[in-house]
Amino acid sequence: MFRSLLFALLAIFASSTFVHGQRYSQPIQQPVDEFRSSVSADPYSELLQRFRETEARLKSAEERLANNEERWRLLGSSVGNDLDNSIGLASNPTSPFSGNSAGYDEFSNPENPSQKCDCAPPYCDQCLTRLSWNKMGYRITPFGSLAGEAILTDSSTTARAFIRYINPSTGFDDSQSTITGQGSAFGLNIEAPRIGAFEARGLFYFKFYGGQPAANVPGVFYLLGFGELRNENWRFVFGQNLDLIGPLQPHMLNFTSGLGGGNIGLATTRGQLRAERFFHPHEDVQLSIQTALTQQFLPEYLADPEVNGTDNGWPNIESRVALGFGEDVIHPLIGPVKPIEFGVSGLIGETRVTKNLVGPRVSTTWAVVADAKISTERWGIQGEYFAGEALGSYGGGIDQSANLANGFSIYSTGGWGEVWHKLLPCVTAHVGYGIDDPRDSDLSAGQRLRNQFYFGNLIWDVTERFQLGFEVSQWKTDYVAPLVDNKSMVYHFKTELSY
Repeated sequence: MFRSLLFALLAIFASSTFVHGQRYSQPIQQPVDEFRSSVSADPYSELLQRFRETEARLKSAEERLANNEERWRLLGSSVGNDLDNSIGLASNPTSPFSGNSAGYDEFSNPENPSQKCDCAPPYCDQCLTRLSWNKMGYRITPFGSLAGEAILTDSSTTARAFIRYINPSTGFDDSQSTITGQGSAFGLNIEAPRIGAFEARGLFYFKFYGGQPAANVPGVFYLLGFGELRNENWRFVFGQNLDLIGPLQPHMLNFTSGLGGGNIGLATTRGQLRAERFFHPHEDVQLSIQTALTQQFLPEYLADPEVNGTDNGWPNIESRVALGFGEDVIHPLIGPVKPIEFGVSGLIGETRVTKNLVGPRVSTTWAVVADAKISTERWGIQGEYFAGEALGSYGGGIDQSANLANGFSIYSTGGWGEVWHKLLPCVTAHVGYGIDDPRDSDLSAGQRLRNQFYFGNLIWDVTERFQLGFEVSQWKTDYVAPLVDNKSMVYHFKTELSY
């Protein structure tokens, strides 16, 4: 049905464009020459007729110009302001709408109709309108990327398409070679008419890792889907979005960016209701106070199907306070952020775990996270440190929230750090380290004891929309006996075409 509707719309558009071209593509000089030749034969009647025709044509052109101006006013500003960066490979992310195209002459500048848009990056508002679905002041713009990856490892990993930890040693050769396109993405950016003093927008974002990414079964993976209301001082978010705690992540080619190895928060998504308040004591200074109600879940069922983990009847509460300095930089998901920022975030909630129909264990889920970043045009440094309990669904505790033998929660500490430098305007190098270290006494036989990684990569922005990256990393995962520790070198090549 959708395909039939699309073909019908394209047919209507093509026919209307043809009629429009037939009507308005005639040169202006031809009627002028006819007018001049006819004046000598009948100067008065022909002059009056030509005058009326010219008057009608000018009136029609003025009406079209007025309609165009009203359309631009209803549609609002460019989508690119809130989606300036693509998600995934880019070290210096660019707009999903940037690039070179031509042929959108229908969308001339309303203030200067003779000026035609050549669609040089980033796309102008008129061309975004042409590339989007527009109705009643709503604009829906598709974006995404086509990715191809080749990953070579010395030992087997938790998932072939991305790495969170290394599986226990078997004593045999268990090296892996993975070529995949599951990192490709598709999204829709939705702009809506203003609601009072707030800009209204929404976002859907999907990848293709499947419903359970660790199972390595390709399929649609619902990553983000949220709406937001925002102005200079407030932001309200509702739907499935990135976690509020631990808002930074290392620039790795690995999709999960060190999740399970010291990075918690931003690399995970969950349902939430969020409110944020921004204060501006100075033009280049911003104090942010953020809080959210979020959904709790436990990933232990992936390791042991007999484990059932859930919330304890009330949501988790996440909060963060941050102080930022410098001129705003647009983040694709959270809006304007400062290039220099220091923050502290926290989490509180409850976890209920049952196993083999034994009575439930209720424990507190909590975390404290410190984050800092300093970035300039050529270099940057950033990192996070966390401590908390029952953090498996946030990537803490090496993806473990509870002891599989008794259901009690696991305490863990960890963090990561990264330094990056632009070797060339289009080539950026990143190096970093991360570690997640659960408390030994909280673990039972066979659970993961410690996980750490080192990485270095080069990312080349070949064009505005095409990127190549190569990364080398070493991962080492320790286990409680009887399982045996293991480590692996990882060689990761990735290519990505954004649209």
